[in-house]
Amino acid sequence: MNNKKIFSLKLYKDALKQLRLFSLITLAFLTIISIMIPIAHYISAKDTLEQNSKVVENIAKTAVNVLESNIFYILLPLVIAPILTIMLFKFLTNRNSSDIYHSIPHTRLCIIVSYIASLITIVFLMITTSTIITAISYSLLSKYVLFSFSHLIAFSINIFITCFLVISVTALACSITGTLFANVSFTAILLFLPRFFIFAFVEITTAALPNAADTTLPLLDQRFNHIFNIIDIVNESSNGLLLKMSFSTIYTTIIGIIFMVLATICFKKRKSETAGNFTNSKRLQIFSTLSLGMAISIFPLAMIFDSWVTRNAGTNDYYYYSSSGASDIFSIITLYLFAIIAMFVYELISSKKIMQAIKSLIYVPVLFVLNVIFIILISFSFNNMLNYTPEVSDLDYARVSICTPTNYYYSELDYFESKVSNIEIKDSRILELLCESNKEFVTSYTDYLNGGDLKYNIYSTYDVFLSDIDWEDEYSLIPEGAKTSFTVTFKDG
Repeated sequence: MNNKKIFSLKLYKDALKQLRLFSLITLAFLTIISIMIPIAHYISAKDTLEQNSKVVENIAKTAVNVLESNIFYILLPLVIAPILTIMLFKFLTNRNSSDIYHSIPHTRLCIIVSYIASLITIVFLMITTSTIITAISYSLLSKYVLFSFSHLIAFSINIFITCFLVISVTALACSITGTLFANVSFTAILLFLPRFFIFAFVEITTAALPNAADTTLPLLDQRFNHIFNIIDIVNESSNGLLLKMSFSTIYTTIIGIIFMVLATICFKKRKSETAGNFTNSKRLQIFSTLSLGMAISIFPLAMIFDSWVTRNAGTNDYYYYSSSGASDIFSIITLYLFAIIAMFVYELISSKKIMQAIKSLIYVPVLFVLNVIFIILISFSFNNMLNYTPEVSDLDYARVSICTPTNYYYSELDYFESKVSNIEIKDSRILELLCESNKEFVTSYTDYLNGGDLKYNIYSTYDVFLSDIDWEDEYSLIPEGAKTSFTVTFKDG
């Protein structure tokens, strides 16, 4: 065995051969879609322009949104990449196959490097082929449609990088588990749960504070992870970061490399007898079970925190109405019971032993301890944010936040909102008004939470005009130097 060899062309070709049928079928599907969508846009744009030309002369071409026209690309990281990876590493779920692969004259490092290289090659060819066909199609049909090829290239690169992240995470999941169910479970846990908990923490905290913006620390911001930007396309709330090379591209690449290194280490240390077992460690099985329970517990936990924060809110208000809260208590108990049942069923499926599933219920107290810790952290964050009243000297600038509690991302922004949200307001008078308003709100809201009335201030409106701004934006053709205005509302006095 050559311990210095980290890549085998033979293993690389063997992996490509194993995935050949699925890859060719997928590539054919992507090719057909890459041709049909531009044709559909061409026909639609032609009909629209011919109908409107009877009323309006000199009508421009119809602009095609890259995200909407290439939405099928999201299948690559969300579906195709994990399926390819699990198919290639399926030998790890069978003891006999696992023993054979671990006995061949190649190091484990050589095996995983060769296999990952084949996966990256397949995904690269799929994306490149689809991108080239899409570009050629829109070029030939450019008479009626306007398409951004630079955005298509950036979008394709970001999709490829996201696929690399998914392949890395899935490879890690396959390296530490021994069944198909475990492969899928750990891939989902590693890929989505960390961000889900961060999102829940931010949402629960800021939902209780009307003056708080839905923002997180830069490195913890979900928009920096392209897998969540891709999910936003499904939710029709994309922020456009997939259409350009940004910090999100670098961040996703770094996370992918980290997971790939971890996958390589775990694959090298993996024991052959892990095949057929849920995981190679009892701790990992406990971790996955508690992760599922904790994910479901977030919902009753949010209800508990909201009830606790607002327990005395407005009790002295003339219009205050107090309900028994019986429905909330019932919902909380039901959700926690559902979490416990889900943990039991998950353990039963993973272990296939009824007694082990029953024994897993001893971790229910641990679940509630984790809930208590989580709610303590939220309470600590809430109190700090509520009592934070910065002075003008503490501020560098202010920005207009388009986000709302029901719209976490910069979703469905028009051109104007997109530009305004990036403007840094440094005028000292505006900053002073903001600080004063925030202090008054904190005082009023604290009094409200302690039983007082919530005071509603009277506001007046001013028009602010902007000019000499770089108006270049992927969603608009407004000329440079265009002027516009927006309305800013300040408290009287």
